[in-house]
Order: sequence, then C-alpha cells, then structure tokens
Amino acid sequence: KVTPTPAVPQPVTAPSGIVITKPNFWKFSAKTKYQLQQYYYSDNWHKGGESNYTMFGEVVLRADYNNKQKVKFDNELVMQIGFRNTREDTLHKFKTNTDVLRYTGKLGLQATKRWYYSFECIAYTQFTQGLKSNDSKVYSDFMSPFNLNLSVGMDYSVATKNNRLKGSVNLSPLAFNFKYVDRKNLASRYGIKGGHRTAEDFGSKI
Repeated sequence: KVTPTPAVPQPVTAPSGIVITKPNFWKFSAKTKYQLQQYYYSDNWHKGGESNYTMFGEVVLRADYNNKQKVKFDNELVMQIGFRNTREDTLHKFKTNTDVLRYTGKLGLQATKRWYYSFECIAYTQFTQGLKSNDSKVYSDFMSPFNLNLSVGMDYSVATKNNRLKGSVNLSPLAFNFKYVDRKNLASRYGIKGGHRTAEDFGSKI
C-alpha cells in the first residue's frame, strides 16, 4: 500500500504597500473663556462700592512650528474684551474694562540645546473706545494707539523635566518700536508731538 505524500503549502506572495507620511511639524491650539458676573453692594456695606454687571470674553489662538532640529516659529493671537455697567455712570450704558488685541510671533534658529537666535514681533492695539465714567471724552480707540515692536537677539528656552513649567527669556540688544495713533487728537496723549500720527525709536529689550 502506497501512502500519498501530503501536499506542502506553497507561500503566497502579495505586493506590499509602503506608506510614507510626511511629518507635520505644526501644532495648533485654541482657548476660549467667557464670564458673566453681577456685583451688588447694599447700603449697609461700610466699605462702599458700586453695584455693577460685567461681561468678559477671551480667545487665544496658537500656531507653533518646531521641526525638532533647528527651527522654531511660535505664533499667538490674544483677543480679550470685557464690558462693565454701573448705575452711577449716566453717560454710558457699558464701557470696557479689558480690551486687548495682540499678536506675538517669534522665529528661532537653534544655536545650542537651550539657546536660539531669535527674531520677535509684537503688535497690539484694542477693539473699541476707552472711556471713563460720566465723561464723554474718548481716551483710546482701535488703532489709537497701535504699537509694533521688532527685536533681534537670543532666546533661552526653559522647561522642567515633566514640562509642567515652560517658558523663555528673550535678550534683544537691538529693538525697534513703532507707534501709530489714528485719532490725531489723541497723538499728544501717547507722546507723539508736532501734529504727527507716528513715532519711532530704537533701543534694547529684555
């Protein structure tokens, strides 16, 4: 009796695909905050005060680039607006108590593990008019003033082992400041003289 030899399974070859993904060195984040508050002071409160309503909103947007080798590019846009209402102010239903529109950008080229050659740009103004209680005068406004600061120097990066505390120290021996006031009648209030709307100066920054 002849026992048949069992068949040996043959390996099956199939084309294998190789997927190469391009690394994404960008990191995006956003933070929002909103508050509504009411403060009431009774006539028996001996320290005094004004009953008021306050509203506050904040949006912080970040777009950071880091190729883990030599280049870092950090961007942050901060938008904050807060309004306050008091019964004692008969001229304004609401006026701002917080008003910020600020962009910060920093480009760094790594020199050592912690030190970067850096170029930094900070630009800021506000959204709306700055007012005082029972006063019709406008003390500030959108683009009144507008400030721009450009600086070149070195940036030292600080981070704990668990990254719970992070930050940087910027040393800029050369900095340029530019100021613009759109409302010409407010120019002298912000140190711009001679009927001009702009002022420039050079200095250093830490």
